[in-house]
Amino acid sequence: MLFLKRTFEKLMIFFLGLRRIVCLTSPSTSSSPPLRIVSLNRNGGNVKYFDLVDDTDYNVDCSSGGGNVDDKTMFDSIIKDPIFVVRTLKRHVFTAMRSTLAKTFLPTGFPGKTPPNYLRFSFWSWIQDVSTQLRSVLATQRILEGVGVGSSEATALSALFNYLVRDGCGMAAGLLFTYAASSRFRTDSKRWRIFADVSVDIGITLEVVATLFPKPLFLPCICVGNMFKAVCGVAAGACGGSINLHWATGSDISDINAKFGAQHTVTGAIGLIFAGIFAKSVTLISPLKLWMLYFSLTYLHLYANVRCMRLISFDYLNTIRIDMILRQYMTREDKSISTPQEIAAEESLWFQIPILGRIFTRNISSAKPSIHFGVAFDEFCKRSGKPVGMLLSGLDLTQTNLQSDKKSITQHTTTVSDAYLISSGVHGREVVVSFLMNVSSEQQTKAYFHAWLLGSKLQENEKYVNGISTIDLTSRLEVEEETKLLLEFTWAEFRQNCIDAGWYLSRSELQTRGFEVKIE
Repeated sequence: MLFLKRTFEKLMIFFLGLRRIVCLTSPSTSSSPPLRIVSLNRNGGNVKYFDLVDDTDYNVDCSSGGGNVDDKTMFDSIIKDPIFVVRTLKRHVFTAMRSTLAKTFLPTGFPGKTPPNYLRFSFWSWIQDVSTQLRSVLATQRILEGVGVGSSEATALSALFNYLVRDGCGMAAGLLFTYAASSRFRTDSKRWRIFADVSVDIGITLEVVATLFPKPLFLPCICVGNMFKAVCGVAAGACGGSINLHWATGSDISDINAKFGAQHTVTGAIGLIFAGIFAKSVTLISPLKLWMLYFSLTYLHLYANVRCMRLISFDYLNTIRIDMILRQYMTREDKSISTPQEIAAEESLWFQIPILGRIFTRNISSAKPSIHFGVAFDEFCKRSGKPVGMLLSGLDLTQTNLQSDKKSITQHTTTVSDAYLISSGVHGREVVVSFLMNVSSEQQTKAYFHAWLLGSKLQENEKYVNGISTIDLTSRLEVEEETKLLLEFTWAEFRQNCIDAGWYLSRSELQTRGFEVKIE
């Protein structure tokens, strides 16, 4: 009995220290419930709860930062309902833990202001990281075996030389790939992200199989593998910005980057644990089972990356997405257009390269018009087969006189509402487009729409001579004029349908040749 009595006294002393909790949970003598005020903290989505109480109803003074409660009132409150106090304590502890985790790993405004599927994207991203780490363990093991770790014949200098050559080849490959493809990442981030993951899978595989080749081929094999991994680093880093911007809706890019960094830190730690177990067990299983496990992890890595890209629904148009909605617009009777979420579930995520592109590319319908978009003016003239005077006849050239103190300067300026030049090509349904200076994203979208209309009309009028598509100049000019008249009312309808479906035409990312024409 003495032990029970002392235990009860210690519990009472513990609850006496919980003045703030008792202030929030003391039973009310009033029939009306207390008013709850929810204070939202934008930093990490933290939520704090406060209850308003009244001295006359509760006999508690909570005016000074959590309440000053006398001991008698404290004991009475605890004795009357101690279980309720304990439950309230658990609720506040749970709320504090949840708030801390949300502040560390979830973006500001989650879930109300964050695009949907953020948690699913984070889960599949974690699957990618873990599968890559497990395979990297096997690749590192094979490289160490190849450079002679554990062999009496190997020297530290030879191992260092192998690593220097391997890393140097990776650096060179990264620089060359940046030079060749840096301007293309912005307009097709999803497919380049898939390309990056395919590259790292090829690189890891080459490092794993390097020891299976004759010894003179070991160094070239790991060098090529590291070059593929360097290409992955460039492409994944370049595409990560646009992907993070998508999830930064309702937050900011720095917050999203920090939260993704925290998530990757935790997944990296978990991956290290799995990798340690994996490294210990690879020596205990047969080579056949090991390779089956390796290719299963590779497939899981690619599958997780595809699922991640399917969860991202960009609300701006690029060349792939505008081709899809233009096919819908041209074929559907109601001229309806799919939403960004619907397009994200169907758009192609693989480059159309031999064999691989045919296997994985989705929904490749009838061939679209051959559009040469944003070409230089000399190529524009060559492909259109028209004299310069005819090409510029549709432009409104006005002459402006600028007076200065020393001399009079006559400057020719060009004012064109659409800011692009368009013409049919000499070969069948070919369409060529050049942009004038300072063309906007919406004007580029209109130019692409115009090119699609013109290409469709040319296809209806083309003729084949010896298997080659041809159309004479007179017919081409007639088709161009007819398309121009059709554009006047179809563009307004198409534009409004895109806006209604949730597309932002002011931020299109169409792939162009990169040229603009300045007429002086």
